[in-house]
Amino acid sequence: MPSFKKPGGSMQPSGTHPDPIVNWMQKRGMPLTRESYLMRAYPEGVPKPWTAELEEGLPEELQDYRQFDLPEAEETEEDGIRAEALRRLRVLRMSEAQLDPMSGSSLLQNRSQRTAASRSAGKPDTQK
Repeated sequence: MPSFKKPGGSMQPSGTHPDPIVNWMQKRGMPLTRESYLMRAYPEGVPKPWTAELEEGLPEELQDYRQFDLPEAEETEEDGIRAEALRRLRVLRMSEAQLDPMSGSSLLQNRSQRTAASRSAGKPDTQK
């Protein structure tokens, strides 16, 4: 008995799909592809232009919205906070990697050396 795999991963036996064209194709053992479905759904030819609304009418496992310029999802407050934290971290790393004009070495190297020296002397590192 032919069946197809749904996006969620569950198998659905032939003849139980809510779309009558899919059921018809399954009963005849036809492969369920986007092209074969469209040929049967639109025997006179696929409507031009093809719209997102027409795409929505296709069975879920055959939908492909990559061809449409869909609006970007709105940024949530959490996304904004995360983006700002990442931006600040990048700025901090870039500034630490810059050269110390007095010694010619990296600021990050100087801080590491100070931390190591403080630890060996038993003092906490107070300069950051």
